[in-house]
Amino acid sequence: ALNGVTAYEPSELFVSVLAGTPLVEVEALLAQHRQRLAFEPPRFGGKGTVGGMVAAGLSGPARAALGSVRDHLLGAVLINGRGELLSFGGTVMKNVAGFDVSRALAGSMGQLGLITEVTLKVLPLPAA
Repeated sequence: ALNGVTAYEPSELFVSVLAGTPLVEVEALLAQHRQRLAFEPPRFGGKGTVGGMVAAGLSGPARAALGSVRDHLLGAVLINGRGELLSFGGTVMKNVAGFDVSRALAGSMGQLGLITEVTLKVLPLPAA
């Protein structure tokens, strides 16, 4: 049920995605607008989800050059242990005052809460 893109503004360079959305679907949508995720995500043969990628904190071998998923996570929505829906971050890099909880979610393996939605930075594809 947590599948789909909730917000995408190609001109604003961000995409908000529900956690169960397959990564291949997100990359296909971005490719239609000649864009890509700002980091190199792991592919897992097309079976990985956005939420799983963020919860595991996984990035591909280009991590040294492009950064990790944590570096490009702009916002997140999660359900905590009390069943409360919490929202952190937003759609731009410079909107967080204090501790950025959304970045702490990257690699937390669900210990801070159940990730339901994430907002990620995107980049234009290089000119061919």
